[in-house]
Amino acid sequence: QQQPAAAVYSPSSPVVTIHPYQFAAIRTDAKRTWIFEAYASWCGHCQAFAPTLESLASNLSTYSATVAVGAIDCAYYRDACIAIGVSGFPTLFVWGGAHPPLASNT
Repeated sequence: QQQPAAAVYSPSSPVVTIHPYQFAAIRTDAKRTWIFEAYASWCGHCQAFAPTLESLASNLSTYSATVAVGAIDCAYYRDACIAIGVSGFPTLFVWGGAHPPLASNT
């Protein structure tokens, strides 16, 4: 499935596009910590936060073997976002690595 045209992050963005089928692998990834945003493409706060997440992804790119920065569009993957506990936008998650899963409504 392709992301909707209104996605906040472009294909050239340093932020990795996350799809629901990747959740299990990301959550249990022992070698890489994932920092990812659950956003809605229509959300003004999410649009305003996008440059910050892109800057973080760019700054951490030299550590790509151990940390990754991604995002999932909950306007497109609504059910999958509800299943992982998203109740507001944007929500940041830290999964994988040596950390138990964390979530924060920013």
